[in-house]
This record gives sequence, C-alpha cells and structure tokens, in this order.
Amino acid sequence: MIRYALVAGGVALALLAIFHSAPRPPQSLAASASSPSPDASASRRSSGAARATIVVYVAGAVRRPGLYRVSSDARADDAVRRAGGLTSTADA
Repeated sequence: MIRYALVAGGVALALLAIFHSAPRPPQSLAASASSPSPDASASRRSSGAARATIVVYVAGAVRRPGLYRVSSDARADDAVRRAGGLTSTADA
C-alpha cells in the first residue's frame, strides 16, 4: 500500500513537471522597447535566477505529508526529502 502511494506521488510529480508551464513575467514598456544584449540574457540564464517552481502533494509514509514547493526539474526523492523523509514503516 505504501509503495503504491509513493509511486502515485512520483507519477503526480512527473506529470506536474511535464504539464506545468512557468508563468511569464509581464514585460514593461521599457523592456519591450529595447531588447537585452546577448551577454545580459546569457548571464541571467547561467545564474538560475528565474527558476520555475511547482507545488506537489506528498502523502504516504513520510514524516510531514502535505503540499510542498519544489523546482520544476525536481525528482520525486526531492519532494520526499522536503516532507521530512520516509518513516521507519515505509517500504523504500
């Protein structure tokens, strides 16, 4: 039963990551009037400042079941760790 809950949580996380589209910030008039230089956009991408997050529900044999925000490239294990990890009764 616990294994099915963990698998269902992993599938839910994967589906959210696949189908979730990150909201785009509104563009100001100044930003649309002049496009940034290639060097500026490259440095923004490399800094990782605008990383999308998703909300997942972690349930089952974890210490703190509930809703958690994780990055859009997170794995199911990342969400389980955010929930305090597996309990001693979990079937890892």
